[in-house]
Amino acid sequence: MSGKRPVLIAVAALAVFVGFVVLTSSGGSGAKGPQVGTQMPPFAAPLAASDLTGDANISAAACAVRDPRALNSCRAVAAQPLVLGFLATNDGSCRKLPASLQTLRNLQPQVGAAAIGIEGPREDLAALAGTVPEVAVAWDRDGALANRYGVAVCPTVVVADQGGRVAGVVIGDEALDPPALSARVKSLLASAR
Repeated sequence: MSGKRPVLIAVAALAVFVGFVVLTSSGGSGAKGPQVGTQMPPFAAPLAASDLTGDANISAAACAVRDPRALNSCRAVAAQPLVLGFLATNDGSCRKLPASLQTLRNLQPQVGAAAIGIEGPREDLAALAGTVPEVAVAWDRDGALANRYGVAVCPTVVVADQGGRVAGVVIGDEALDPPALSARVKSLLASAR
């Protein structure tokens, strides 16, 4: 009987892993981002290139954060729509997201753009932030923002209208193609009106 126990544990662990992969890769709620039509979850997160330390604030109190070293989602959507991208600096293709967002800002200057680094060293994220001056790049040190926004795939982009209502979510390579992303953002924001 003792020889069967490790096999049963391995089979159970494999079943849990397969279930997780199927849930997150086949459109389960963990991979879809925030629900369209809902208010974007508020947060304040330290900018990657700043000296601000600590975890992201993901409560309603985050809207009161006025520190210029932090990305405040409430302030970001107060004046214009926002395209918010989530990336991992340790993923080669995902590292292209800030440049894609920078190009989107050039194509649609009326839309704000920001990125949240969810994996990889802060130093790498800060270096990446230096290449995209029109895109605020913040750091999600403990993964709280990624969890709150339901991010399971890199890249994930959340499009919110002015005021912060989620207009749509773009997942995968489309977010890395600036013309395709620009067209999708225009379409999502137009349909959200």
